[in-house]
Amino acid sequence: LPSPIPTTPPSPLPSSLPSPIPTTPPSPLPSSLPSPIPTPVPTPVPTSVPTTPVPTNSPTGPCASGTYLDSITSECVDCAIGRYSNNSAGAPWVTACSLCPAGRYNTVTGQGNCEKCEAGKLSYSDGTNCGDCPAGTYAYNEASCELCQSGTYAPQALEDACLDCSEGFNTGVQEGATTCTSCDGGTYSEGRAVNCSTCSAGSYSGSSSSSCTDCDAGKQSDHGASYCDSCAGGTFSAAGSRNCSFCPAGSSSSSGMASCEACDSGKFSNKGSSACHKCDGGTWSNVSAEACSDCEAGRWSATGAGGCTICDAGKSSEPRASSCDSCAGGSYAPTGSRNCSSCAAGTFSSSGASLCVSCDTGRYSEAASSACTKCDGGTWSNMSASNCSACPGGTFSSSGSAACTRCDSGKFSEPASSACTKCDGGTWSDDASSGCTDCVAGKSSGTGASECTICYNGTFSSAGASSCVACAAGKSSSAGAPACTKCAVGKVSSAGSKACDDCNTGEYQPNRGESSCLLCVRLGQGQTSSKGSSGCNICRRGFYDAASSNATLELNVTRRDPIVCNACPDGTSCTEEGITIDTMKINEGYYRFNKLSDQIYPCLKAEHNCVGGVGSRCKTGSLGPTCAFCEPEYYLDATDAACVECDQVKSNDSINALIVVLVLAGLAG
Repeated sequence: LPSPIPTTPPSPLPSSLPSPIPTTPPSPLPSSLPSPIPTPVPTPVPTSVPTTPVPTNSPTGPCASGTYLDSITSECVDCAIGRYSNNSAGAPWVTACSLCPAGRYNTVTGQGNCEKCEAGKLSYSDGTNCGDCPAGTYAYNEASCELCQSGTYAPQALEDACLDCSEGFNTGVQEGATTCTSCDGGTYSEGRAVNCSTCSAGSYSGSSSSSCTDCDAGKQSDHGASYCDSCAGGTFSAAGSRNCSFCPAGSSSSSGMASCEACDSGKFSNKGSSACHKCDGGTWSNVSAEACSDCEAGRWSATGAGGCTICDAGKSSEPRASSCDSCAGGSYAPTGSRNCSSCAAGTFSSSGASLCVSCDTGRYSEAASSACTKCDGGTWSNMSASNCSACPGGTFSSSGSAACTRCDSGKFSEPASSACTKCDGGTWSDDASSGCTDCVAGKSSGTGASECTICYNGTFSSAGASSCVACAAGKSSSAGAPACTKCAVGKVSSAGSKACDDCNTGEYQPNRGESSCLLCVRLGQGQTSSKGSSGCNICRRGFYDAASSNATLELNVTRRDPIVCNACPDGTSCTEEGITIDTMKINEGYYRFNKLSDQIYPCLKAEHNCVGGVGSRCKTGSLGPTCAFCEPEYYLDATDAACVECDQVKSNDSINALIVVLVLAGLAG
């Protein structure tokens, strides 16, 4: 077997390629490529590597992969570095280890296979290590180092192929490039480029660009531009333009515009203008105007107007006016006027009026007046008046009145009065009066009365009185009385009474014109009076007038005054006032012999025969003094103490005689 490790390292630049690298490129490579020259590959110098195989300690027998069977010793021996064996198929055993193939290596003895070299590296001829290809090359078929082709590069040796140069980059050399460089702004590349191309006018590119971009509308550029310049104000351009053009008159543009904009109405511009200018006040223009025109008289315009505006009514203007002037008060103007006209008398106008207005009623004006003046109080006017008229007597007006107003009833006025005056108390007036009339006696009035008021009951007045006076106590009056009348006897009154009142029962008044009644009790016990009496002429309850009878009272017989009243005796009932001896009521069970007697007797034995009453009546079937006798066909029932009708007609003369005796005896006793 050849020695796995050369005894002397090769020179840094060998005159011939080592054995793992073929001297001629294989067929896939073009014949025009230069012969690959690997970079100096250092010869591996293993440390303390024995020159002879080292037998394993395994016993004689089957050999494992990574060993071989020594034909002399019949022992399994480890493969040297750079070599390998595969005994996985069994006997016969490998008797020699194989050299690692190109592109593979191992650095440890006793290996069953070889390791692959890293990308861009080739194996040494003895298979003990791998070496680098130079930058700008690649390892071809694990056998040779080849230069990178046009538009490719290798910053370090690669395996099988170099890297393509990306879009926007270039190698700068035809072959063997180690790096790609970015294209500068204004240039470009489409990939695998040796050099970058220059952008044409009207386009641009940034660094590392794969193509050039047309300039946007409103911009421009020259050859090889890395950016586009915006068109200056007053110029414009289409997309991809080399130069910008001037805007025509009547249009404008700001910087970077694709086209020029027509000037709006009310503006104008010269050629190449970056902005349109507003027309001055008093001038105007249409769209795309190169100059502005003057407004006519009666019209105006503000700055930048697209037309002239006609002056409103109430205003006027001269030519080229930037505003219309308002008409002064007292003048007017229709729309579009150059001058204002004065108002006629009876009319007026405030400033800026389109016409003159007639003065309202109650006002007047002279010519060219800016306002109408109110008529003074006591005067009036119609519409459109140049002066005011005075009000007649009985009427009035306040300032600014359209007519005179009639004075209300209770008031009066003289001619040209601004107000009506109230009538004084005690006088009156109808409406529209120029004076007031006195009230008659029995009537009165306050201030401002439309009529006199009749005096109430209990009051009176003289002529021209402003109020009615209350009657004094002891007097009275009816409504409308010119004086008060004294009260009659038996009557009295308080102050302001419409009539005199009767004295109450038990009171009397003998005099006229008195305010209070006198009490009968002060005259003596039992005396009283009827209502409205001038004296105490009857007896009160429980008493009777012994000297008078009802007949004398009814005949209006002259009475003594005051009278003397006696207490009613037992057996009588005096429950009313004014009882006389003949009106005194006898109780049941009592008896008197006549109506003028004040002697009252109890009915003994036959008390129920005495019925009583004003007279001395006996019960039916009884008769005689104290009703003690029974009439024929009646008999005295001792139990009832009354005469009772007999069942059979009998003569009871003897019994009646006995009863009379007994009654008389009782009365005597």
